[in-house]
Amino acid sequence: MIRVTNTPNLTGITVSGDFDDLDTLVDAIYDVTVSDYDEDLTKKDLRYLTISIRVLGFAYDVRHAAQGDREIYTEPNGLQEWHDEGLGATLPRANVRFACNILYPEAILVMMALNDLVKHRMHRLARSRYDFEAPLHKNVINDRTIAVIRLFQSAFADAIGDVLSKQSLTRWRNIVHDRITDVIGITHPFVDTWNLRYLDMNREARAKKLVTITKRFSEYRYDAENMGYRRAIDRAVEEKGWDENNLRFDGLEYPEEIEW
Repeated sequence: MIRVTNTPNLTGITVSGDFDDLDTLVDAIYDVTVSDYDEDLTKKDLRYLTISIRVLGFAYDVRHAAQGDREIYTEPNGLQEWHDEGLGATLPRANVRFACNILYPEAILVMMALNDLVKHRMHRLARSRYDFEAPLHKNVINDRTIAVIRLFQSAFADAIGDVLSKQSLTRWRNIVHDRITDVIGITHPFVDTWNLRYLDMNREARAKKLVTITKRFSEYRYDAENMGYRRAIDRAVEEKGWDENNLRFDGLEYPEEIEW
């Protein structure tokens, strides 16, 4: 089963599982995201392209974790000598788990983006334009991809619930799951700015900023900082013809080593 835990310094979260757990999560993310390589992309699908790229960046880390390129550890699996005797075999006493870390602002953004992408998938599966119809459609109820994504989001909610007070957790949930909340058009540099700003905080300050960060992301359309990045991006796209997803802004470089 996928687990989500807080890192010691509250720098981010650790996502862990066995190979099948992580591989299944990656496949589910591929299923809900939108790619340039998808056939028969509609104009509505293209709205989700930029945020999909951000979520696929997270999937990249999870996939490499499953391949053993991030962190590997073992844990007792509960097997004892009497199990060996009963089966006539020597069984391993530990299971191998793979893990990767993700910065907290990035993780929050991914959780919010997955809500948008799951909603988009629901409408495609149900072929309905109405929000209230799609979740109860048989194709949605039986969709394994959505079930995997929701299980992962639930694990994340448990992790952030270990940090926030009961009142703050309720507020956080209300922001993330508000019917009108989306992060479809949020800019990459705005998220990067918050990742780097968060890294400069101490553990206590980080805990206090999680709800604020979530609110800033949810209100990106009216956020002066995000709007400034949006104007710069739109200008570069119009004047130079550059793809906005390939733009890089000075001063937004991540450190090589992070104290998790």
